[in-house]
Amino acid sequence: MNNILTLANSALGATDIVAEGLKTTVIGIGIVFAVLILLWAVLAVMHKVFEIAFGNKQNPKETPPPQATPPVQQTTAAPATTVPANDNGKLIAVITAAISTYRQQNGQDGNFRVVSFRRR
Repeated sequence: MNNILTLANSALGATDIVAEGLKTTVIGIGIVFAVLILLWAVLAVMHKVFEIAFGNKQNPKETPPPQATPPVQQTTAAPATTVPANDNGKLIAVITAAISTYRQQNGQDGNFRVVSFRRR
């Protein structure tokens, strides 16, 4: 605040005041970027420390190659059926089966609990 009053009371012209403002802006932006770079470096170091301490469980170099699957026979799809708007039981069963299959294929536990949510 004292700097502003000094600049305003001095015999400096408008260009000097703008130059001082630009200098302050550049210094401020430089400090912000320096802190961001410092945070990035700290996070990178912590990533390496935890990777060494706990091991990389999902290292793509160590995963075995996927096994070849036999070719799937082409079949025609059954015609789509319409489900009444108030019958969500079948929809929930299909979504639950899809999630369970996806989790089992990715090596996660396929067991999970479905919780009912109802709007009021």
